[in-house]
Amino acid sequence: MLELSLAYMTSLGQPKMRISQRVGATMRRASVCEVVFGIRWDPESPMLLSDQKHRVYIIFYNAALILNLVMDIALQGYLSYLQMVGVGARVADGRLLGSLESFQEIFESFPMQKSVGKLLFKYCWPCTFLVPFAVEPFLAQLGPYHIGSLLIRSNARVRGENAERALELSEMEQGRYADVIFNLILVACIPFIAPAYMAMTYGTFMLSHLYIYWYDHWKTLRWARKFYFSSDEVHWFGQQLLSLPLGVLAASGVFKFNQMSGGVNGGLGSGVLKGPALWGAMAGAFTLHVIVHLALLSFVVKPMRSDPDKAANEVPFSKVAEEEAATHLSTNPIQCLRSKYILEDSPPLSPFVLGKEKVMKANPKLGAYFDGEADAAQKVWESRGLNSIPLQNRGILRLRRNAYFGSWKNELDYVVDGEQGDSQETGRPGMGSGRLVWNRFSGDWTALHMMATAKH
Repeated sequence: MLELSLAYMTSLGQPKMRISQRVGATMRRASVCEVVFGIRWDPESPMLLSDQKHRVYIIFYNAALILNLVMDIALQGYLSYLQMVGVGARVADGRLLGSLESFQEIFESFPMQKSVGKLLFKYCWPCTFLVPFAVEPFLAQLGPYHIGSLLIRSNARVRGENAERALELSEMEQGRYADVIFNLILVACIPFIAPAYMAMTYGTFMLSHLYIYWYDHWKTLRWARKFYFSSDEVHWFGQQLLSLPLGVLAASGVFKFNQMSGGVNGGLGSGVLKGPALWGAMAGAFTLHVIVHLALLSFVVKPMRSDPDKAANEVPFSKVAEEEAATHLSTNPIQCLRSKYILEDSPPLSPFVLGKEKVMKANPKLGAYFDGEADAAQKVWESRGLNSIPLQNRGILRLRRNAYFGSWKNELDYVVDGEQGDSQETGRPGMGSGRLVWNRFSGDWTALHMMATAKH
């Protein structure tokens, strides 16, 4: 407590210049968040900003990728146009590509459609759809874990908390919405170019996202330290961002229908809309779809959503706290220190540390209902599919030495048919106790019963 008090007093004595800089930075963040993104900055409630942080990340990430896409395709397309003009490429009616004057005719010509389509397909596959997600597990999960293992094994000074941090798993964040939305934008741009690339792009898109789904499933279950998902704000924002690729698809529909309006024998730029009228119609279709999309979400879908904060909840705190280790008490370090050093409770209020839930002790008098050992044993029984055995008949999880293989094995002691005293009450012979032993040859649990007979 003395160290906490000294740290607090030291923070109060910081230079005025540093405090003013922090205040200025906070005001700038508040202005940017409120004006640009419509997010209210509250420095006193950082927990409320975790979902909003992912939301802002999605905005900046998608904006950067879209800007990179436009600049890359525009530059590559222009260089391809100059190259084809230099070699004397011709369009379908025999004219030279360099003789075309309007941008609409140049873009609708088959050489440019094929060139831009090829560039866009290479941009999508495998560079964007697959490669980043195929490399991610090696750079974000397997690689750091292997390096941490080598560091701990080779450096004797890395021990205790430092060793745990070296092997600490990553946090599962909700930035995957940004990747999926950008991939959808790329797919929506395909109808602008030659239809031959449409089937290949859509096929690789579906194949890649099947892998992304499997990878995220594996990462969440095996390599994620925690998953912050306090509300559906990011999911709701993802539904709103979905209006962008669908708006691009609406604009591409206008472009293709205008090409078809020129007829089978129509030449380049023979559609009903030409020049600025075509680009204005495409922009209008995009804007109209975004407005209708957001309006339907706000006035039709949103009122039908269920608000978990307003839902009836009749489960008492004690019942929830038996299953959830993190409560408003266990996550408060001051409360835990006060319970241990000032009030001298026995056992004191256990602090919540992610991954250390097993050492938490229950004390209902303090509002601590979570028992770490009981929760760990319950998870073991659930993982082995042994929930049918009643709680009062379950034993404890023990590690026993295997003399043959020289390794530790999990063995569960349990009671087959209740306690031995039950035989006198029910008139049935007592079944005694037994043990579930993991059989590494058959790959399942083997029951070793120790039979007992009733006394007459």
